[in-house]
Amino acid sequence: MGRIETVALGRTNKFIPVLSDIYDRGNISAVLRSAEGMGFGEIHLVQRGDRFRVANRVTRGADEWLDIFTWGDPSVVSSLKGRGYKVLSTGFENAMSIHDVDFGQPTAFVFGNEKEGVRPDISELCDGCVYIPMHGFSQSFNISVAAALSMFTARQKINTGDEEHLKLYRGKLLLKSLTNAEQLLGALNV
Repeated sequence: MGRIETVALGRTNKFIPVLSDIYDRGNISAVLRSAEGMGFGEIHLVQRGDRFRVANRVTRGADEWLDIFTWGDPSVVSSLKGRGYKVLSTGFENAMSIHDVDFGQPTAFVFGNEKEGVRPDISELCDGCVYIPMHGFSQSFNISVAAALSMFTARQKINTGDEEHLKLYRGKLLLKSLTNAEQLLGALNV
């Protein structure tokens, strides 16, 4: 119970990564692992076509501790806004530096695919655009690196959840740690 309590205390829902049409499942899996390791509780995937499969050698089980939501269309943006999130796409056009983002409000970043970035039908719904400053000749970071840098920056600027969220995360983590949690709840009529 000690480890679950420690992890629950570090969980937050004040930043949510959204991955849009990422081609490489290794990149998606790396983002999942980074998100869980930094204490974020959920991640959203926008995908056309096949259902996502994790690359177990990359996630090392991190996906088991996250709430992963999949979407087939851009409605993820309106859903997050409806929950009070400021939603920013990553890119360069009319973008602000990640260092200028106010993480006082719950925030979600939409990361686009390796080739084209964030789809226009998603970026036009976002509240703005953000970029990570670069100091070399390369024009962009790998998607998993960009997401990890963004999550690290966000994590430095936000606090963990409140008491209500602590109870929620504690309960979720306890359920996920039990191999037969659903059967146990069914037997208890919960």
